[in-house]
Amino acid sequence: MIGSILSPILAARWGELKLIWVCVAIMVLAGVTGFFWDFHENLTYPLIIVFPMLYNFAMATVRPVLTVLNLDYHPRNRGMAASIQQFMQTLAFAICAAFWIPITMGYAWKYDLVMAFCGVMVGLLWLIVMKTRAGCLPAKSQESALG
Repeated sequence: MIGSILSPILAARWGELKLIWVCVAIMVLAGVTGFFWDFHENLTYPLIIVFPMLYNFAMATVRPVLTVLNLDYHPRNRGMAASIQQFMQTLAFAICAAFWIPITMGYAWKYDLVMAFCGVMVGLLWLIVMKTRAGCLPAKSQESALG
């Protein structure tokens, strides 16, 4: 929740692109660092959740920015686009939970590897979006496209 509250403040201060890349870097670093720490040390409860907390903070910070940027693709139907987007995010989270939870259950280091993988995937997918964004936006929005 704190990440979502800070998201518009940080986006206004740093800009959307910098905020996205900083958050992606935090997500990947939290996963990788958590993996090495959890795999090599036998951590207790309070310490074992530090890296998932960092990852979730970064995701909560970047998600509002990505959501708003996605609405640019349908400027006349933002309400419908937001509803469909939220449905697809919920569906994706449900599928990921069904897939990843049985694999990671009981092992913090496996969970950290999944966090790192998901952070890398966010970064890679964002690179694809940046390469194709201008061509996919409606004509009026193309002059204000990021990148």
